[in-house]
Amino acid sequence: MTSPPFAHALFAVAAALLTSSPAFAVPVTGEIVDAANGQPVAARLYIRDGAGEWFFATSRAGQGAAIRYEKINRVNPRSEEHHTTLSAHPFLAELPAGDYTFT
Repeated sequence: MTSPPFAHALFAVAAALLTSSPAFAVPVTGEIVDAANGQPVAARLYIRDGAGEWFFATSRAGQGAAIRYEKINRVNPRSEEHHTTLSAHPFLAELPAGDYTFT
């Protein structure tokens, strides 16, 4: 019995998706707004899981921007900064299932 001609291509695509994305990634979307007037604002977004691993967001808007920032001090490796600078647009973060702190 032979397999359909598309079966090998379908397997290759599935294998590529499974190895290139986090296991069971969940899309988390949001928007940072001014508490006083509800208008979107540009901001730094810090996303960290319970184990201390950092995650980064992207912009969901075509005209939006998301700049990833990761710095570790060479003299003191415990001094580090990890965040995404976001324009005043909605964001997207692909996160594995778990607990996170957003600041």
